[in-house]
Amino acid sequence: MGLLILLLTGCETKQVKQIKTMMEIGEYNKAIVILNIELNEDVKNVNLREMLLECYEHQRLWNEVIEQVDILNKLGLETDYDFLLMRAYALSNQCDKVEKLRKKYNDYADSLRTQYDKITIEKIKKMDVPSDSLKDIFSYIEANPDTLDEYEKYYYEREKERFNNSLLLEKKYRYYKSKNLKNIEKEKFQFFKDHHLADIKLVDLMCRINSAYVSLYKNNITDILEIDSTYIYYIREPLMKYLSSIEKPNFSDAKYRYISSKFYYFDLCSYHDTRSRVFEGLGDMKAAIDEKLSEFYWQEYAYIDNKDNLRNFKITCYEYFILLDNANDDRGKISYIDKMVKNHPDLADDMNLIERKREILEKEKM
Repeated sequence: MGLLILLLTGCETKQVKQIKTMMEIGEYNKAIVILNIELNEDVKNVNLREMLLECYEHQRLWNEVIEQVDILNKLGLETDYDFLLMRAYALSNQCDKVEKLRKKYNDYADSLRTQYDKITIEKIKKMDVPSDSLKDIFSYIEANPDTLDEYEKYYYEREKERFNNSLLLEKKYRYYKSKNLKNIEKEKFQFFKDHHLADIKLVDLMCRINSAYVSLYKNNITDILEIDSTYIYYIREPLMKYLSSIEKPNFSDAKYRYISSKFYYFDLCSYHDTRSRVFEGLGDMKAAIDEKLSEFYWQEYAYIDNKDNLRNFKITCYEYFILLDNANDDRGKISYIDKMVKNHPDLADDMNLIERKREILEKEKM
């Protein structure tokens, strides 16, 4: 406290510099003490209050974040705190309060993609591309709309509109994309980050965390972290708490006594699938693979018991192989392929697993 008093007796510029230094090295608790003392004397100091808001944000003190945003809004500032406030509500389990703000941004993700497309298209228009480089580029515009189903036709029409019905512009875009994919992805995610799309995605994930839409968890987590990898700091803890809260189905549970055992298998597989998707999204591939292996075991058991479960078993087989592939686990893939060829030869043939094994072994020789 003696050090804090000494800091407070210095000039304001020196004090603010000291607080910023504390924040830069992660000493947020000390900075919070100083800022609160100073704000007792100058409650309308926006600079200090925004620094305090940032400290609370880094400490994940979401109720304090909400309180500071409320104070700053009352000061009549032009700064928009909607995205931070939505994140704070979502991460403090106040999803009822999220809804009012979220309605203002219902089409936000699509709107951002449209904005980014327009920026990119304007850039493409100014490009000079040799005609020889364009002639073989695939184009959706060349498709016959009469042969498309409703889903395909929707994307066909959207692509036509996106490129102003210009086949040349679309081909120039595909040429540019083929040559600059990494830069395009980097620019796109930076654009989304600058416009707070990660917060919208995070809010949707947190407020759906107890819903039945488990298949979307991995995609949402991946989307968030692609836009801003630092958000792992916000989402890991609530997601791990959520996984801990899910009870593993118990066959002796009374609800399974009077119904078919297939419902037990379904719930058990869904349990492992949910855990696998969350772990994969968080980048813990070992845990994701272990959970998917458990799901594979029970899907296989259910499939052998009831051939009607073939579709679910096939999906799990594909997903398990993809996880091993993403983890670069060649030994695991070979072991899995050998088991599938032995126990499920028709499915192994359908997945072209023997050829995949040959490719792995060829790669190892190189």
